[in-house]
Amino acid sequence: DRVALSPGDTLITPERLENLDLVILGDMEGDYLSDGEYEAWKNWVYEGHALLVLGGYHSFGADGFRNTPLAGVLPVVFADDGVEQSGEPFVLDLTQRGRQHPIFEVTGDGVKDLTLWSTAPQLLGSSLVARAKAGAEVLAVNPNIKLDGQPAVVIATGRYGSGRAMVVTADTTWRWTRLT
Repeated sequence: DRVALSPGDTLITPERLENLDLVILGDMEGDYLSDGEYEAWKNWVYEGHALLVLGGYHSFGADGFRNTPLAGVLPVVFADDGVEQSGEPFVLDLTQRGRQHPIFEVTGDGVKDLTLWSTAPQLLGSSLVARAKAGAEVLAVNPNIKLDGQPAVVIATGRYGSGRAMVVTADTTWRWTRLT
């Protein structure tokens, strides 16, 4: 449903979230919403809902979610070294857990699906996060970039209370539209 807002209106409220199961956030600045709106989202996820945050120059950058209450919900630790984005093309590398995860199932044939993902069009870069949080599952990495000796996290998921949060740090996933 469309919501008509006036300047100063609150976009995210518990009432607006109550009938949703999943929210997907694209690339946006952290100051787009108020701390109260982020707290409503944080509580909503904690109560058993799902949040997906997509990468881009803003979401995981200095002006992104790192200084919002939402940072505690996400399954990754933001980078502190000032390097927030890589423009280096890469092919996503599924981790062992990623190879078993249903979001990467395309054909129903595990061997064929793994081949599809390993030959998928290159992504043209991604936001860089320091690492996954303890308890998070890393599903895919950028094998070309190492952070603390580990491949850079591209897709990670984790629990927050009764809910789940996932991040996809790559910002050109549209290139997969013709994967099969």
